[in-house]
Amino acid sequence: PVAKSSQVMPALFNDILFYVLLALLLFFAFLRFLFERYFNNMFRVFFNTSLRQKQLLEQLTQTPLPSLLLNIIFCVSGGAFIYFVLRHYNIRTGLHPALELLAASGLIAGIYLVKFIFVSMMGWMFDRRPAAENYLFAVFLVNKVAGLTLIPFTMLLAYGDGGTREVVLTLSAIILSVLALMRLTKGFAAINGLKVGLIPYLVFVGAFDIVPTMLVYKVLMNIFV
Repeated sequence: PVAKSSQVMPALFNDILFYVLLALLLFFAFLRFLFERYFNNMFRVFFNTSLRQKQLLEQLTQTPLPSLLLNIIFCVSGGAFIYFVLRHYNIRTGLHPALELLAASGLIAGIYLVKFIFVSMMGWMFDRRPAAENYLFAVFLVNKVAGLTLIPFTMLLAYGDGGTREVVLTLSAIILSVLALMRLTKGFAAINGLKVGLIPYLVFVGAFDIVPTMLVYKVLMNIFV
């Protein structure tokens, strides 16, 4: 006789989160298929690889539907990424995983909605609407790329083991830091026509980027802990 020991493997991944990630990936593939030209122009503008920069910018701003859908992908993938990062560090709550994911994605969407409204109002009040639109375009352009970048990282966090997740977290932190730096430079270049100094611009970024990010962290800690 041969004795074999078996071990019950507990379910580590909720079914609804699997379907959320699958729907997110299919949604991205669907957008990539329908708006291939928009994607190509977006990455050309992002990496500044085209000499027809102004013409491409006009084409991107004249197609609001794919822009809106990519912003939704950014909020959902960002919320899912935050969710799995908190799960990696065993920061959990008794809420349903769907509610936790919805809370993380909703906070991201709420922060950027408030920022969009505020910057648009400031541009209208001070008669600087082109500068406000250029700044918002630069911010959301980097957000779109960040949202697409977080999709594979989120899947690796969901299914990887402890060592894989540590590598993914380190790599994602590096890439997100580079994207944040690019957003700073692109945003400053977008409002360069206003002749705003670097220090006032950094103060503005701190008030409307860093502080809301810390607010998201605080709220998530209150929800999950």
